[in-house]
Amino acid sequence: MSNKPSPASILGTFNNARYAGDDKAFVACLLNKNHCDQLEELENAVLSNLQTKGQEHFFFPKSTNEYEQLMDDGHEFVGIFHHGKLVAKANLIYGTDLKDEGLEESFINYYDVEPGAAFTGAVVHPDYTGCSLQTYLIEYRLQRAKQESKNRDFKDLFSITNVDNPGSTISLLKKGFRIKGMGIDERDGALVFNLHRPFHNEVLINGFQSHPELNDNNLPIRIDISAVQKLNEATIKKISRILEMGYQGLGLSDDRKSILFYPPQAV
Repeated sequence: MSNKPSPASILGTFNNARYAGDDKAFVACLLNKNHCDQLEELENAVLSNLQTKGQEHFFFPKSTNEYEQLMDDGHEFVGIFHHGKLVAKANLIYGTDLKDEGLEESFINYYDVEPGAAFTGAVVHPDYTGCSLQTYLIEYRLQRAKQESKNRDFKDLFSITNVDNPGSTISLLKKGFRIKGMGIDERDGALVFNLHRPFHNEVLINGFQSHPELNDNNLPIRIDISAVQKLNEATIKKISRILEMGYQGLGLSDDRKSILFYPPQAV
């Protein structure tokens, strides 16, 4: 079977400065069972790279059969191709499927809302890091989720990001997600941020929610994340205390060097 994306599944095309000579070199599309072998190959490449660095990953690689089963169960996968090669992928899980992933505590009970959709499983081939593919994966999943929200009647998006990977958190904040809390991922015991993004009543400025009603007494708390590769223990504890006070991380400062945590009366 062919791995070439069909026109009906294509979500968009784009270029990157690294591949300036390639016109619309990257193609983003919804994946189907024809792509399961490439999904397994991509995850093996990422795992091999992590092992070379002395790191492990709990979640993969999944086999071709496991991917086929997830698709049968209604999970969606967005993939990015470069000249026919799958170089990035991410998951979009709807409604009660969140329970099947062991995410009910993080996504459903935590927010006390009806199940919506969750962003999980973003993976980029090690040869393509630095090409902003994570940002494109978020953008195309947002497009897809907005389409499906009308069919499935949900109004909320959720995600979790590893505290040790602030880059993923920052990418989601730029797209309107809020840090609502911290928790432990039941699947591997990692410390994570819980993030939420509503589809309704949005007032977005520079990709995050604006709160013009803030006065001098309700100024946000700023956590510096400039040039951060990994949040240190003191910063993690500070963020935890801020969240316990009811603050929410609603976005980034104008210079993109700080996460802004707003007080309860402003959210």
